[in-house]
Amino acid sequence: MAWIEFLKRLRATGMPIRDIQRYTALLHQGEQTMPERLQLLKQHQSRVEEHLKEVKHHLEVITFKIVCYEQLHTQE
Repeated sequence: MAWIEFLKRLRATGMPIRDIQRYTALLHQGEQTMPERLQLLKQHQSRVEEHLKEVKHHLEVITFKIVCYEQLHTQE
């Protein structure tokens, strides 16, 4: 079950199916593939972190717009 949950998390964070398949194939090949698996996960982590930065910036812009509207609304 933990393995399936991990795969779901990879997919939910935007890892492409081909990368998940590659990761799974490497896992089945054994311990000698650990460095390559680690590299795949680190690359994915970097993409997720970049996406979070973008989303955070978008949220800040939306929040600013809400504050502007609320200020205009209270002045009426």
